[in-house]
Amino acid sequence: MEGIELWEIRTWGTREPTAAEADFIVRLEALMPRALEFCFRQDPDGTPWMIAFDSFSEMRGADMALIKTLRVDFDSGGARGGWSTNNMGWDAEIRAEEAGVDINPPGGISIAASGSTPDEMVRAVAAWFQRAQEDWTRELEQRNPAGRITGRIPQRRHW
Repeated sequence: MEGIELWEIRTWGTREPTAAEADFIVRLEALMPRALEFCFRQDPDGTPWMIAFDSFSEMRGADMALIKTLRVDFDSGGARGGWSTNNMGWDAEIRAEEAGVDINPPGGISIAASGSTPDEMVRAVAAWFQRAQEDWTRELEQRNPAGRITGRIPQRRHW
C-alpha cells in the first residue's frame, strides 16, 4: 500500500511477521484513521498467528487509565476477535477463543479465510475497528460532556 512501510508499524512479539501478516498489516493500516498495534505469536507446533489491537483509555484524575482493548487474531484460517479479556495482559499470549474473547457479532468478529479474499477480510476488519473507535468516542463524549481530555494509551514501540 502506498505511503506505509512495515517498519513504521508498531509491533511486538516473539517473531517476525509472515508475508501474509505483513500484507494484512499494510493493507489494514492504510484503511485506519488511527494506528493499531500488532503482536506476533506462534503455537507450540510452530503455526504463526498475529494479534492486531487498539487500546482505549480516558483521563481519571491526573492519570490516563486503560479502560478496554479491542483485538483481532489473524492467521491462515481467517480473522477472529472481540474485546480483550485482560487488556492484552495475560491474554496477549493466547488466541482469542482460548482467552474467552467473545468473537460473536455485534461486538466480535469472525471471518473465515476460505470464504473471503484478503482484501475483503481486511476491509471487514478495518470497518469493525472503526465502528468500535467511533462507539468509544461517542461513549466518552456522553460521559465527559465538559470535554475532559480523553484518548488512547500511547503506542508501545517494538517490544
